[in-house]
Amino acid sequence: MRYLLLTASAILLVFGGCSNGGASDSGDGGDDDGGDTDTGDPEPVLAVACAAGEYHTCALAQSGEVYCWGGGGGTGTAGATSTPALVLDKEWGATSITAGTHHTCVVNSGGGAYCWGDNDMGQLGSAAGPSSEVPAQVIGLSSGVEQVSGGGQHSCANMDNGSVKCWGANGHGELGNGELYGINVEPVDVIELDHESVMVTAGSGVSCSLSSEGTVKCWGKGSSTGDSTSAQTSTPVDVVGLSESVFEISTHSHTCVVLANGQMECWGANWDGELGNGTNEHALSPVEVLNLDSIVTNTAGGGHTCAVDDEGSVWCWGCNNRGELGLGYVEGEHYTPMRVEGLADEAASVCSSYHHTCAVMKNGAMKCWGSNGGQLGDGIDTSECIEWYDCRFPDPVDVIGFGPGSDADASK
Repeated sequence: MRYLLLTASAILLVFGGCSNGGASDSGDGGDDDGGDTDTGDPEPVLAVACAAGEYHTCALAQSGEVYCWGGGGGTGTAGATSTPALVLDKEWGATSITAGTHHTCVVNSGGGAYCWGDNDMGQLGSAAGPSSEVPAQVIGLSSGVEQVSGGGQHSCANMDNGSVKCWGANGHGELGNGELYGINVEPVDVIELDHESVMVTAGSGVSCSLSSEGTVKCWGKGSSTGDSTSAQTSTPVDVVGLSESVFEISTHSHTCVVLANGQMECWGANWDGELGNGTNEHALSPVEVLNLDSIVTNTAGGGHTCAVDDEGSVWCWGCNNRGELGLGYVEGEHYTPMRVEGLADEAASVCSSYHHTCAVMKNGAMKCWGSNGGQLGDGIDTSECIEWYDCRFPDPVDVIGFGPGSDADASK
């Protein structure tokens, strides 16, 4: 999910230090209401999963409810809010959640896919107009969906028969339908996949599929597909050079995988060290992330990457000019993994976008860090952020209203 925005990129290079994909500054996702909250004392919400867009964050609760906060599209609310707002109640039966740059999608218990947020490139998969604050069913996907992934301006769904469907922008062939242009509002089949897909991930102009045998195929933007070439492709190609079978994948402008042995490999853009191999050299095929093992899950952000190990520790690397690595300070880049301090409890999973990161803790609480235009969910009054660098939080902060719960375990 990386855009080339020349004006924003120039500002970032002068003032920010890291490239972060040339994304726009995320200190302000819209007008904030000052973080007003109910004066009551409700029971804490127990989070089981999170999803992060450029300016917003969403969480799936253990109850099946979905909450979002921040701004800039994808929150399911009018305007911006720095505290979590209920978007879907438990009657929706949400079972998984994903966020693109400015949109959000869920899968419900019936296997249906629903999306909301920006729809200027058809990324919602519906005729909802340029945007929608309410969830709209993805055309033709009322059932049979196992998982959805939101990318920059497109989305993809992994179906229960092992096939993949994608919709939205297709300027780089990221829909995988053999074409390198146009917009598809309705989902199209990814052709020539020739494996049973168990997971799909959508990034910035690129998509990848994990097979039941632990192999990976990608399609879309050149230099991002992992096939050792810089050629873009509108049909799936094999990722070459993986040292082990793959357990999990995540994609942004770079792609990272967790291997069956608990180690990680990454490829693609490496402007700020987000590949974690000790350099800032781009890689056309997988390279080893240094000094990591026993990893159980990961997330690829705009110019950074984070992962959780089997002890619940969070490790991050890459750009840190907004505090997105959670190291307690805002400075430069780190080309190898650094442990996030300030997490008193064990993490179950992480999610990230351009300039912020969040962790779901095993007790159902949530912590976020990095740039804060409301997307950290801590209730800050973002009207005080005169400049983008005024609202950077390099230490994890609590997301209001979430956990901990004494009997909760988000890892289960």
